[in-house]
Amino acid sequence: MFPAKAYNLISASFSEITGGYVSMLRINALLSPFFFSKRSEKAATDASYVEELDGIIKEASSIEHHLISKRENVRHRLFVTLLFLTVHCIIL
Repeated sequence: MFPAKAYNLISASFSEITGGYVSMLRINALLSPFFFSKRSEKAATDASYVEELDGIIKEASSIEHHLISKRENVRHRLFVTLLFLTVHCIIL
């Protein structure tokens, strides 16, 4: 966003150069498309970042669910192995 002080300096300088014949409304009308295009570019960039971040979060969530599933699988295999060894030791 364009700083207010710089905007006031531009307005004052432009007014001094033209001898005060150009009104503030005209200056605003001249500068308005510049500010609008900059805001539009920033909004597009922000939207792009949000989409990219959303994709990263979805991927992280998918990896998290995969790791939780793997952990449960390993726990189950360990339990079965320990149960087998316990039963095997009792029989011997």
